[in-house]
Amino acid sequence: MSTADQLHVVTISGGNQGDIMHAIWNNGDAITLENVNDNESNGSDLQFSRVDCAVLGGDLHVCAIENSTRGIYHTIRYAAGNWQGAYGDVNSVNSGNGYQFQDVGCAGDESNGSIHVCAIGTSGILYHTIRYAAGNWQGTYGDVNSQNSGGSQHPAPFVDVDCAIIDGVLYVCAVDTNRDSWFTFRNTNGSWQGFFTLLSGYVRGSSIDISCTSIDNVLHVCTVNYLSGLITHTSLPAGGTWQTPDGAPYWGPSSGDRFWNVDCAAIDDVLHVCATSTISHILHIVRDDTGSWQTPYDDLNQEAGSNDSYIVVGVGGAM
Repeated sequence: MSTADQLHVVTISGGNQGDIMHAIWNNGDAITLENVNDNESNGSDLQFSRVDCAVLGGDLHVCAIENSTRGIYHTIRYAAGNWQGAYGDVNSVNSGNGYQFQDVGCAGDESNGSIHVCAIGTSGILYHTIRYAAGNWQGTYGDVNSQNSGGSQHPAPFVDVDCAIIDGVLYVCAVDTNRDSWFTFRNTNGSWQGFFTLLSGYVRGSSIDISCTSIDNVLHVCTVNYLSGLITHTSLPAGGTWQTPDGAPYWGPSSGDRFWNVDCAAIDDVLHVCATSTISHILHIVRDDTGSWQTPYDDLNQEAGSNDSYIVVGVGGAM
């Protein structure tokens, strides 16, 4: 895999008390997990509980929720491999000092250099903000629920979110406390779909986690099923309808093993999926452009020589 085609993996260390860790997948060979907190001047003061990432113009943007304040922080790993140098407090630049969050997702818009951030407040409301190419932020957290209150179906409080961008349109997928999966989108002019679309029929039932990405103008969605703990996949072609779901194969050495958290990214028309499991390892699998899942799973803990435990994972593809 060339340096231009890299799968970035971010996770949160259990052994290092909430530090963010970063690695670049190496096609099944050995990888190195670096401690991002060690590269940030305020890293020793912050511990995180949720994390996501997105690649934009060769740079890796990382957004995470801090444990004590429940605020959102942001940093960048530049294409040269150096880090920003300090975690930026996103709440402080978005009139959000009173906001507390439980989950976060982010996506990069290559057309204008902006990063879109979607986050779930502790009350279950979905919020959205933007970091523009110049480095300034939108200045507020927009209430996505209030912009999508139409329609006959309404979600319960949200608990999980992810987002992706296709041709400047922001697609948002979220899971609520009833374990239903929902979908909406933000147009390039800033207007929203106006309602949430229920996805449970397309993701094989109840979900506990959701992720999404785009490949050639097709939205790909992966979820973790509440009952089985397996990964389910579906897709939405541009101008089309939701496709019949398929799923990644079972992975565990015993019947009680299951996934908890999932994220996905695209590299060269291939869907890369990473998930954390009941054994607190990060596992990686590929769904190729024919729709086939390539087994076996890669165990990133083994490839990094790590005995640490990892509960959440975020991935970003650089193409």
